[in-house]
Amino acid sequence: MARQGRTQAPRATAVVARRRSQRFLSNADLTGLRAAGAAGEDRAMAYDEALADRIRDALAGRDGVIERKMFGGLDFMVAGNMCCGVVGSEATLRLGEDGADAALDAALDEPHTRPMDFTGRPRNGMVYVAARGIEDDAAVRGWVKRAVAFAGSLPPK
Repeated sequence: MARQGRTQAPRATAVVARRRSQRFLSNADLTGLRAAGAAGEDRAMAYDEALADRIRDALAGRDGVIERKMFGGLDFMVAGNMCCGVVGSEATLRLGEDGADAALDAALDEPHTRPMDFTGRPRNGMVYVAARGIEDDAAVRGWVKRAVAFAGSLPPK
C-alpha cells in the first residue's frame, strides 16, 4: 500500500528558502543597502540598522562577506565563518574560543562587553558590545577588525 503524505518537495523548498536568506554582498550591494537605509525605507527589524550600516562600512572592500539574519538580528560571515553582527542595539563579535584565546579574554576585560548569552547560556567565543562601547565609527572598525582577524584564521567553509 502506497503511503500518502509528504513528499521530498517541502524539504527541498526549505533548503531553497534557507539558501535565499543567505546573501553574498558585493561593494555595490553594500552601497545600495546603505543608501536604502539613508532613504528611510520602512524595514521593521529587530536590530539597529544604523549599526548594521556602520559594520557594513567596516567590512567594505572585503571579499567573501555574507550577510544573514540570525540570533534575532543580522550576522556577517567572512569566508563562511561567523564574524560579527547586530542584535538589538549591540554588536555581536566572534573573537575566539573560550579559555583558549587571549583576544577573547582581553575583550571581556574591556568596558561595555559581556559574553554573548542569547539563549540564556553563554555562547562559546562570542561577545556583546553594548551601544556605549561602539559610539563612534573608529570603535566599530576596531571591533570588526578583531572579529575579522579571528574569522580569517579559520578554514573557509
